[in-house]
Amino acid sequence: MKKVRSNLAHCAGSELVDDIRLRPGFIRRLTALTEDLDYDPATLVDRPKPVLPRQPPLAALAALTKGIALQLCITLIFLAQTQPRKTLGKGALLKIKIDGSDTDPIGLVDLLAVPGSHNPSEESTYNSNSRENRKRQIRSGFIQLDRLGLAELPTGGRKGAPRFNTVHLNEDARPTAAGAKRYTPPRSTARVVTIPPEFFLNGWVHALSKSEIAMWLMLRDLSQRPDASLPPDKLHIRGRNRLLQYDLSRAVWDTHARLEEFGLIVVHKDPNRRPNGTTIDGDRAQPHFFELRDAGLRQNGLSTVLSNLADLQARKSA
Repeated sequence: MKKVRSNLAHCAGSELVDDIRLRPGFIRRLTALTEDLDYDPATLVDRPKPVLPRQPPLAALAALTKGIALQLCITLIFLAQTQPRKTLGKGALLKIKIDGSDTDPIGLVDLLAVPGSHNPSEESTYNSNSRENRKRQIRSGFIQLDRLGLAELPTGGRKGAPRFNTVHLNEDARPTAAGAKRYTPPRSTARVVTIPPEFFLNGWVHALSKSEIAMWLMLRDLSQRPDASLPPDKLHIRGRNRLLQYDLSRAVWDTHARLEEFGLIVVHKDPNRRPNGTTIDGDRAQPHFFELRDAGLRQNGLSTVLSNLADLQARKSA
């Protein structure tokens, strides 16, 4: 992880941008769903979570049970905004290859903390190692991005397999009448959701789970929306709106407890609420309110998460 952080800092350069900018449509639906036409209000519950149309890319990526497609996607956005000329060519052609070369020694495999353990088998006839396993996971991530419309992989490989040497990044998962809209960094005047660079440079992008990243980005969007009327220490969203706007499950919402333990947010709970969810006075409990704590991003993401997990394990064993 330390080497990955160093490589990301090297690629970002000395003149780092103030913030990484995500288009709001990556995080939430910009066009509201229509009751009875797009969804049945009777089924708008968390368990089971309904299948709704026009799922935002973030929700689709967070719902993937395996792989690093979400981390790959937002890392590519980071690179495209910190070093646009080195990252993207004409038509958003990705210049950074999966593996490095003599002329460009740093590849994506050096910029992503991909879990790639290797257990060699005596019976195996294939030459493999942990680096090759990590490269395979990155290729799988690109395939997932291609299926979601966030990247385009030309075919032409063996048996019609995709080729990874000419990857184009797309701005949106939904193509226009003219075809896919290639990715470009948002203009300075565009409405965006900002992410501090420390989220990437201190390893949080790789230390957090997909669900934790999705919850954190939803809170960032809630705090920065042009129609936001909530104070920064009282961010809140009803379950119904979470589903309709962000398409994120209750399981994603529940990660707020871990994000608070990691020091990335503060959760303001009803003081009358007991640990089991009931209230002292018997009245209906007030909802949780959230507050972003970006100072926490200055800490080493992996060390913070591992330390927290160790403390949790110690408490369970006590």
